[in-house]
Amino acid sequence: RVSSLLADLLAMFGSPAYQERVEAADDPEAIRELIREVHLVVLPEHGFPMDADMTPGQIHKMQLRMQALVQSGMVTSEIAEQGAQSSVLAGRPKMEELRQMRRKVKAAPGQASSKPSTAEVRA
Repeated sequence: RVSSLLADLLAMFGSPAYQERVEAADDPEAIRELIREVHLVVLPEHGFPMDADMTPGQIHKMQLRMQALVQSGMVTSEIAEQGAQSSVLAGRPKMEELRQMRRKVKAAPGQASSKPSTAEVRA
């Protein structure tokens, strides 16, 4: 079950269209939304009911359940590698890099970002 789930996630995260969208993203929240879009398609096919009408908290809870399943199924090095590759292709390293850059900009006195983040706009 874990191998099949990871294979489907890898296929979607690894698609050229998805990778182009990750590359174009300049905000960690944009990457989070891309990941959510994939999860809304893939997770229901693997027993994790999700839909666009769910609250962010409900979606996060389902994502945590999926992650717990994946972690529990990492009994071989091949599956562990698929899990790591899925995270990279999803854009998680870039998402963290963008967060770190944002923290540095906020920490630098007298320097303001010319473009507010999604979170700043919502506040």
